[in-house]
Amino acid sequence: MALIRVLSTMTGTSCDALDVVLLKISKGTITVEQSDSYAYPAGLAHQILALQQPKSTHLLEEILTIDREYSRFVGRSLCRFINRTRAKADLVSFHGQTIAHFPPPFGVGTTWQMGDPSIVAQMTRITVASHFRQGDLAAGGQGAPLVPLFYEHVSKTLWQKPDLNGRIFCFHNIGGISNLSVHQARKKTIAFDTGPGNLWIDAATKSYSKGKLRFDRAGSLAKKGTCDNVTLASLFKHPFLFQPVPKSTGRDEFPFELFEALRGKNSKKRNSDEQLNSIRTALEFTVETIAHAYENTLRLKLAASQQQKPIIFLSGGGASNDFLVTRLRERLGYLLEFRKLDDLGLPSQYVEAIAFGWIAYQSLNGNSVGGPWTGAPATSANSTGWLTPGKNWKSLISIWLKP
Repeated sequence: MALIRVLSTMTGTSCDALDVVLLKISKGTITVEQSDSYAYPAGLAHQILALQQPKSTHLLEEILTIDREYSRFVGRSLCRFINRTRAKADLVSFHGQTIAHFPPPFGVGTTWQMGDPSIVAQMTRITVASHFRQGDLAAGGQGAPLVPLFYEHVSKTLWQKPDLNGRIFCFHNIGGISNLSVHQARKKTIAFDTGPGNLWIDAATKSYSKGKLRFDRAGSLAKKGTCDNVTLASLFKHPFLFQPVPKSTGRDEFPFELFEALRGKNSKKRNSDEQLNSIRTALEFTVETIAHAYENTLRLKLAASQQQKPIIFLSGGGASNDFLVTRLRERLGYLLEFRKLDDLGLPSQYVEAIAFGWIAYQSLNGNSVGGPWTGAPATSANSTGWLTPGKNWKSLISIWLKP
């Protein structure tokens, strides 16, 4: 395969920033050459989050305008990145902003990642790969998670190291939604969403700070609170937690209003203690849903008696929440060996952007970007991303078609 440079982007469900990485991909080797992050314009973030509120009643023209402004924000940010780094990219990976996700069997089998690749291609003059989830949904899959395709590649590389040969690897991303990907040599990949990651923690923090704080830095606020175990038990009755795999979820199934309703009057009290208790309860729900996934859905309990525990690598914003990580270690340390993705040369802040750069590369090659873990039948047609030609399209294809 020819050497290619991919300019990859990612905006998470929290709508706080656009992550950008420049990747060099050659003969299956991925190198991170540059990276940066661009804060969302406050007004745009507010508009996008408002779209996702239950019973939202936005006019179609409003929705299309927000879509255009989001796409222009991505285009401007990429142009700033290119001007600063002098990057020479062949392909842009544009995941888009997740607005809604309704996978089967309970949803209608559709998803919406906001963003117009034509605008990004026009502004950057670079060919764009996008709409990665639609093909998998069309094939009968969940459309998520897709990052296991990247972690399969990472695992194969790690198994070549004598000290890691034969180990079980668990890659766990704690973004707005929490998801895992488990890889074991000569066995099928298992991957699914576990429930809210930072989604409710961030929302409770914003409520506590009256909008002044977007997230609980290092978990310092949650650490001061006390978990409401009654609410926690009620939250644990959510049917998604007991749904068999494959499964994926989003803000639609776990709106913050659900959390507030179960917290009852305590969530409405403005005194500091109750607000801190809400943050702590949200954090503990994230911890317990993750523990539930490993102990029950994956049934890794037996692994605790093995000579070597499965290795878990944390990524996403949750990996920077020191108190959340401490609670996960306390809860699952008997079962899993915790390591840092950064030790593999994969900066945890940018790992999803890196993963979707690899997924864009697979799309350019016409390969499926989903897999058995999404539930799509093996006999289905290739589920690949969409390609939108940029100014460099002919030169890109001429390189790609060389024998």
